[in-house]
Amino acid sequence: MVLSFTIDWFTEHAPHWERVLSKRVPKDAKMLFVGVHEGRAVHWMFSNLAPNGCAMVVDDFKYEDCVYYRGKPVRVPPVKKTFESAMKDLGRAVVPSKTGKPTKKTDVALVDDVKNLKCQYDYFDFVYIDSRSSKQVLDALVRVFPLVKPGGIIVITNNVNGRLHDPACPRRGITGFLDAFVTDIKVVREGFHTFVEKRKTPVPLPHPCRYEIFDGQESFDKPKCQRQAP
Repeated sequence: MVLSFTIDWFTEHAPHWERVLSKRVPKDAKMLFVGVHEGRAVHWMFSNLAPNGCAMVVDDFKYEDCVYYRGKPVRVPPVKKTFESAMKDLGRAVVPSKTGKPTKKTDVALVDDVKNLKCQYDYFDFVYIDSRSSKQVLDALVRVFPLVKPGGIIVITNNVNGRLHDPACPRRGITGFLDAFVTDIKVVREGFHTFVEKRKTPVPLPHPCRYEIFDGQESFDKPKCQRQAP
């Protein structure tokens, strides 16, 4: 079967995926993909790293039919059909799911919105998030993080700055997540695709926040107050 992918934002990054994920993702991995477009990343994971794995996808497939690719406008056929065709190439059917779990191991469960994600797995070994804006990516990361296995991997794509309006691009949301969850994650590789490992044991911060500063002086020592006389 000849796959009918239209555009390729993935292949040039595949060597990074191979290097980072080959020893971190089991062959029978439980995987979650939030945003898949035509499905190159899903197809690559099943074909290369997790042939015995199972997956669920969160996507409404409401993509524009004309996009810029390497500076030129490209007409894109219905994305959902391309994705379903790519999964069929792997012998997997895409089935709607309200529980967040495939009815059969070979199926790919499909949920239309991350807010409807009700996963019946104990955890995910691998999570991929491809969102369109800082708000979307931050919302997805916060919702999904509790479902990731300690030691599991999250790959976040589109870690770039926009030229016109940065909050419309994912970078600020990604940075906000990395900063806020700094004790719970380890950044394995940062780039267009950012690879994050969920720590098995959170690390403590070196000192607590001291925000009640009125005289410009800071102390990391625990305050010691004298007892008042009765």
